[in-house]
Amino acid sequence: PPQRIVDAHILFNIMLAVIMLPLLTPFSWVVRQILPEAATDEDGPRHLDSNILDRPAMALAAAARETLRIGDCVISMLEGNLEALRKNDTKRCSALAHMDDEVDKLNSAVKFYLTKLGRTDLAEHDEKRSAEIIAYATNLEHIGDIVDKNLRDLVEKKIKQQLSFSAAGAAEIDEFYGVTIENLRLAQSILVSGDENLARDLFEAKVEIRHLEERSAANHMSRLR
Repeated sequence: PPQRIVDAHILFNIMLAVIMLPLLTPFSWVVRQILPEAATDEDGPRHLDSNILDRPAMALAAAARETLRIGDCVISMLEGNLEALRKNDTKRCSALAHMDDEVDKLNSAVKFYLTKLGRTDLAEHDEKRSAEIIAYATNLEHIGDIVDKNLRDLVEKKIKQQLSFSAAGAAEIDEFYGVTIENLRLAQSILVSGDENLARDLFEAKVEIRHLEERSAANHMSRLR
C-alpha cells in the first residue's frame, strides 16, 4: 500500500504537468498584459553626466567608463557568437543584433558627449585623451558591426546548411576567439591605465594573432587536401 500511494502521487503530478504545461504560454502572455515589465535603465549610457562637462578630467573619466561598457558589450557579442557557433543556437544569433544596436547607441552617446566637452578650451593632454577615447569607441563599434553583420551571417549559414567542423578546425576556432577576447580585455585595461608595458604586450599579441591566423588557414587547406 505505501508504494501504491507513492505511485499514485507521481502519476497525479505527471497528469497535472501534461495538462498545465500547454497553458503556460497563454497564461504568461495574460500576466505580461496585466503586469508589464517595468522600464529599466540597462540600455543607454549610464556615466555621461552633463553636469561635469565644465570639469574636463571628470568628464573624460566618465567617457572612458562608458567606453569600457562598449568594450564589455563587444566581448559579450564575441562570446555569444562563439557559443552560437558551437551549439547551432539561433536564439543567440538573434540576440547579437540587439547587442550591436546597444553598441551603436553607446558609441554615438560617447562621441556626442565628448563633442560637447570639446566646445570648451581644453588643455592639449585633455584633447589628446578625448581623441583616444573616440578612436577606441569607434573601433569597438566597427568590431560590433563585424560580429553582427559578418560572423553572425556565417553562423546562420552553418546552421541552415547543417554544416560542421572537424575537431581540429573547431579547436582552432575556439583558440582564435579566445586569443581575440583576451586581447580585447587587455585593450580595455590599457584604455584605463595607459600603461606602456601593457601596450607593448598588446602590440606583440597583434603580431602573434596574425601568425595564428596564417597557421590556421594553412592547416585548413591541408585538411581539405
